[in-house]
Amino acid sequence: GGVMGEIIIPRTNDGNEIRKFFLKVAQTLNSTLTLEDTIRDSLARAYLGSNQIGVADATLTTVELDTEVFDIGDNFASYIYTFPVTGYYQINFRGLGFCATAHNLTSFFAAVADGTDTNFLVGTRLYGSFPQNVLIGSTGSGLVYKVAGATAKLRVYADMDNAAATLTVYAGAASTYLDVYLIST
Repeated sequence: GGVMGEIIIPRTNDGNEIRKFFLKVAQTLNSTLTLEDTIRDSLARAYLGSNQIGVADATLTTVELDTEVFDIGDNFASYIYTFPVTGYYQINFRGLGFCATAHNLTSFFAAVADGTDTNFLVGTRLYGSFPQNVLIGSTGSGLVYKVAGATAKLRVYADMDNAAATLTVYAGAASTYLDVYLIST
C-alpha cells in the first residue's frame, strides 16, 4: 500500500492561500511525513511597506523590507532573511526608486547581499540619465547555494548628478521586494 496523509496549503499573513508552492516528498521505510518534510520551512516574500526616503547619494543602503506576504518558518527579521537549511535557493528581487530632488539619477543598483555585505549573491545595475521623480527599477533573480544560518538582505545604491541629492525607494508588494525559495538540499 501507499502512504496516505494530508497536504497543508500555506497561507499568507492575511489568510489567503498561496497557490504556487514547492512540494518535496521523501519516503523512507517506517517514516512519517511532516509539514517540515513537505514545505521545508523556507518560503518567504517580504516587501517595503512605505517609501524609504532620504537614501544618500553613492551610499549602499539596506532596504527596510518591513511587510511580509508570507514567511513560512519565520526566517525574516529586521529586514534580513536567515537561511534555515543548507541548500540551493532561488532568490528574486526588485528595487524601485526615484530621485525626489531636482537632480538626475545616473545609475541605480539593487542587489541581494550576504549578511556581512562582503559579497553580493545576485544584482543588477542600470545606467542612464533619469530626471527627477521618474521611477527606475532594478530586477533580478538567481540560484545560490547557502549554508544554514547564512543571511541575506536587499541593498540599493544610487549615483546622482549632485552629492546633495537623495533617493526615495518606492514601496509596494510589486515594487520593492525579496523572495526566497528553497529548491533543493
